[in-house]
Amino acid sequence: MKRILVLGLIVLCMAVATTAFGASARWNALGNEHRFIIDTTNYTPYPARVLMFGDAVWLIPRAEFGNNDISAGILMNVKPNMLGAFHFNLPSAGTTKLSSALKAYEGSNDRLAGLQVRTFPDLFWGMKMGKTSIAARVALAMDSSGAENISTSANSSDIYLGVTIPTPCGGDIDLGLNAGIQSFKDEASGKVVEGSGNGITFDARFNKPMGAKYTLVPVLNVKLGADPTDKDTVEVSSLGGDAGVGVRAMYDKKMVIVGAVIAYNSVTKTPKGKAETTTTTIAPKVVAGAEIPVTKWLVVRGGANVELASTSNGTSSMDIRYYYNSGIRVMYGGFILDLILARDLFYRGPYFISGANKDSVNLASNICITYKY
Repeated sequence: MKRILVLGLIVLCMAVATTAFGASARWNALGNEHRFIIDTTNYTPYPARVLMFGDAVWLIPRAEFGNNDISAGILMNVKPNMLGAFHFNLPSAGTTKLSSALKAYEGSNDRLAGLQVRTFPDLFWGMKMGKTSIAARVALAMDSSGAENISTSANSSDIYLGVTIPTPCGGDIDLGLNAGIQSFKDEASGKVVEGSGNGITFDARFNKPMGAKYTLVPVLNVKLGADPTDKDTVEVSSLGGDAGVGVRAMYDKKMVIVGAVIAYNSVTKTPKGKAETTTTTIAPKVVAGAEIPVTKWLVVRGGANVELASTSNGTSSMDIRYYYNSGIRVMYGGFILDLILARDLFYRGPYFISGANKDSVNLASNICITYKY
């Protein structure tokens, strides 16, 4: 039944092409790097970009089609120069980090591992002053459980700030800052397990037109923080980020992107009473992708990247990682449907009735639905 629903969405949600919309199903099919294009996903690291996407509703259902298996958002133009937005079940950076820390307690503390930390409907606000845009997002998430002499809880909070500024030499600069704190606590019969973490991230991007067809896109990311871990067991701190440059080319309505990014990440673990260990990873990556309109209602896209990751922590190792994906956009009226196609679709063929074969292989692995009203 769920395969039929997926196919039904394809038929129903053919939409007018608005190049900026698409979220994860778009940039995952363009080499897995959204910062080289203009897309709704941009307004997470660059919050002021939210002002480009007013009066729209988006949905991202997950393949399981179960409870809590959908993220959604609504963006509303309050005034010509002001926008408000709400997100539902869209994890912030701190919530994602906290959920990962809690999951690590599986087998050792099932109360902590069983917490489901989900972001409350969070508020996004943006305003344009002259040619400068500013925006902010506040995201809170928590969960708790309890019984006699037992109390378990976890929470996170994040704030995002951003500004987009035009430059005298043409183009614009996107700046974004995210700061968050996380904590958890489990108390049972006088025994307490608790921990806290924090993080701060800075993002910058420059969209610089180079003639009519080409845009140069340098990007920078810097992040540091401490994971939410048991303070009496181990401390985990990290410092990292990446820097790169891409070129976005437009040939009529066809888009081609190429770029390179080099990432650095250093994680230091300090077990209580033991010597600290540091793991450092350096990973240069090359990205390429293309997006081509086939008809007024259909766009096809594809992309790939290759990454060379070098890791050292007393010993050293090297790994080459390849990534590729393809997808489509189907359009009609105010609806936009973006899909990541299943990777084995090209040799097994499509199953048009159910969307899957007897082994339940999906027609699409990522679906993003947008309605521009």
